[in-house]
Amino acid sequence: MDLKSLMSSDVISAIASAAGETKKDTTNVMSKGIPEILSSLTGAASTESGASGLLSTITGLMGNNSAAASADSASGLASLISGSSLSEGTNLLSGLLGGSNALSSIVSTVSSATNTSTGSTSNILSAAAPALLNVIGGVASGSDSGNILSSLTGLLGGGSIADLASNLLGGGSTET
Repeated sequence: MDLKSLMSSDVISAIASAAGETKKDTTNVMSKGIPEILSSLTGAASTESGASGLLSTITGLMGNNSAAASADSASGLASLISGSSLSEGTNLLSGLLGGSNALSSIVSTVSSATNTSTGSTSNILSAAAPALLNVIGGVASGSDSGNILSSLTGLLGGGSIADLASNLLGGGSTET
């Protein structure tokens, strides 16, 4: 499972429905939100203690959410999203990012970048959280604290946040 699976039509539709938002807004928020979340996680994993804590958090969240651990296709991710509540998603993201302040910061950044209200942005990211955790957990499952950073960097594709956002939308590199 890779990040592009989060942008499939089935998954975007499920997120939009769960969040009560349009597919267009959902696509915009996801294309900016996923890179922001991964960038934050990569920053957290840049120290040994941060990497160890992040891996422990991911393992714990995956262990407490057996549905997240078992979805292995885009339709499985869509079902996972449909079966979760926004509050569950908010709790997953807060746990993954290290608290509500980090989540609020990302919501604010993504909201500004997409010209979407903070409430809509928060709903979309919360609805997407179980599927995002599934993808991150799948990558992290074979990792230890020594290589979680490289696993997360691999999800980013080794490029910039802007490159990942463009690639999620089907474009190429944003570098000129």
